[in-house]
Parts: sequence; structure tokens; C-alpha cells
Amino acid sequence: MTNKKTKKSRDTRTHDERISALYDAFERSKIRANAKGLKNECSIVKVCEQAGINDTYLHTHKLKNDEKTNKKYHGVKEAINDFRKEFSKSKAKSEIALTKEAKELMGVERDKAQVQYRGSLKQILGLKNQLKQKDDKLQMQDHLSVNIAHSNLQLANSNTQTTFTEAKIVSPDNHLYKNGRYSFHDKNIRDAAWRTSRHEFEELLKRPLPTRVYILVGAPCSGKTHWSKASNYYEDRHPVVVDATNLTKSDRSSWFSSIYKYKHQNDIKVCAVFFDTPYTVLMERNNKRPPDKRLDDETLEDKFNKLEIVDVFEDFDEIMVVRHG
Repeated sequence: MTNKKTKKSRDTRTHDERISALYDAFERSKIRANAKGLKNECSIVKVCEQAGINDTYLHTHKLKNDEKTNKKYHGVKEAINDFRKEFSKSKAKSEIALTKEAKELMGVERDKAQVQYRGSLKQILGLKNQLKQKDDKLQMQDHLSVNIAHSNLQLANSNTQTTFTEAKIVSPDNHLYKNGRYSFHDKNIRDAAWRTSRHEFEELLKRPLPTRVYILVGAPCSGKTHWSKASNYYEDRHPVVVDATNLTKSDRSSWFSSIYKYKHQNDIKVCAVFFDTPYTVLMERNNKRPPDKRLDDETLEDKFNKLEIVDVFEDFDEIMVVRHG
């Protein structure tokens, strides 16, 4: 049995009907290209396939004796090519426009954020100024109250002298001695020393006295203990000194947990004393320490690097800075 080739049916449309079919296919292809964002959805080959017309009409002068009709076919080709060129340009322009629009939007948002920041900063500075004025006023009242109280105490008992500068020092270091030996590296002794110091601290806060707590902040060998023994304290309140490194905000906040328990019932102010001592000085002082109290270089450097500067938002009433030299 012989396979017979199926003959393609003859196109009986006039050339004007064929050209019209090409333009119809062209319009449908344009819609697809725009919808998908792909210019290849609208090509001469695809348009001709959809219209059922051989693309040689669009590329050659197929009609020997009818140049006018040839030009009409060529006009479809030019329309398709023009669309494809403009499609590429418009896509590039739209991407540039989107980038420019995004940049402008970011600029507007940045400017708005800067205005809000300046406004917030101005408001914060205003509030800080108000707080300072109120704090200064309260401090003046405190000074007056303390002076009156001090005078009354002296008058009530002339044989008893009330001293506001005799400091009570809380230091875990004082409890690190076992059998006369300093035991910093024994964790159990160190933990017990801190528990004892916390208890001592709370007992001092319970006293019904105007108190100023000095929380010392500094790396080992920065001069904290030397400063605490110098008695450079304000005379308006009983001084309680926390002589420990208190390197981080977290370390310092742990003392506040005790302070808050008694601040509502007793008159307590808190002063941070920050020791700004260079690392070279720390090393020099550490090397002069007795062997049992000397830290290795790695530990000393680690503690120096952990030191966080006291922040005004840490709830201290006062901040004092002690600089080496």
C-alpha cells in the first residue's frame, strides 16, 4: 500500500484578504508580547503562521507584476519590526524609570526620617533639660534637708559626731581569702564571695539614712580600690561603695535589682564612677601585684576589652569619670 502525500489546500483568499489576516495576527501577537513581556511573541514567523501565509511574501518581491501589493506585504514586515524595536526601547526605559522612581522614593523616605530624627532629638534634649532642672532643684532641697538633719543630730547629742563621709565598702575581693591565701581562681569561693557581698549590700540599703551608692566601673588594676580608700565622697549622704569591676551594663544592672527594692522606702542616689585607664598602665600595675593576685595577660586583656562605657540611660543619678594622669 502506497502512502499518498496530502496536498495542501489552495489559499483562495485575495491578497488584500491575506494582508488583512496578517494585520489581525499582528495585533493578537502584540497583545501576547505585551502581556508576557516577551518581544519574541510577536515575530514575522509567528504572525505569518497565525495568518496562514508564507513569509516569503514579506521578505521578497514574490509578485512579479504587482509591486503595489508587494509593498503592502513589506509594510506588514516593517510594522512588525518597528514594534519589536520600540518594545526593546520601552522595556529598557521602564526599567530605568522604575529604578529612578525607587531612588526618588528612598530619598523622600530618607529626608522624612531625618526630619523625624531631628524632631525626636530636639524633644529628647528638651526633656533632658527639664529633668536636669528638676534634678538640680531636688539636689538643692536634698542638700538643705541633709544640712538641717545633720545640725539637729549634732544638737541632740553633742557627744556623738555624725560622719557622712565614712564609707561602707562592699567588695567581693574581701571574701576571696581562704586560710590566709587569696583564691580568685576558685569558682566556689568566688561565687560565695559574691553572695556575701550582695547580702552586705542589701543590709546597708535597708538603713533609714540618706545614702549615695558609688558603683565603681573599671578593669582590674584601674585604681578602684585606691580611689575608694581616698574618701573623696560627697558629704550630703552616707557613702556605700561597690568595689568590683562591673565591666558590662548587665553586671551593673544586677546591683540595681537590689537598689530598686529599697529605693521607694529610703533616700538613695546612685553614682557611677568610671575609671578610664590605659591598657599599658593596667599591665604595669598587674605585674607589680603579688603572684596570687596577678592575672595572666590574656585574662587582663579580655576584661579590658569587655569594659563598656557607662551609658546615661543606665538609671544612674550621677556619673563621675576618673582618668589616669
